[in-house]
Amino acid sequence: MDKIEVEASQYLVDLFGKVAGYELTDEERRAAFKVACTLPDHATLKDFIAACDEGDAVRAGLPVEVASTLKPLSSALALHVSYAGKYASLFNQRT
Repeated sequence: MDKIEVEASQYLVDLFGKVAGYELTDEERRAAFKVACTLPDHATLKDFIAACDEGDAVRAGLPVEVASTLKPLSSALALHVSYAGKYASLFNQRT
């Protein structure tokens, strides 16, 4: 992974904490970074949430502890994604 990819992944980890509404611990940051590094280029927030699942983390070659560490973060992100989706139509342009 080159320097730009590392910086982008770290930025995403910071963003996940902001969206979830709390400061991530160092352990959560490392785990989220590991998961983010396994995602394809055009992955979405929903892809990250799904990748935090224990089964998906193990299939990606990550330890089970990564999934258990990220359980609170993935739950908080899932809540915000579903809440944002509920009101997404408010931001659609009227024709």
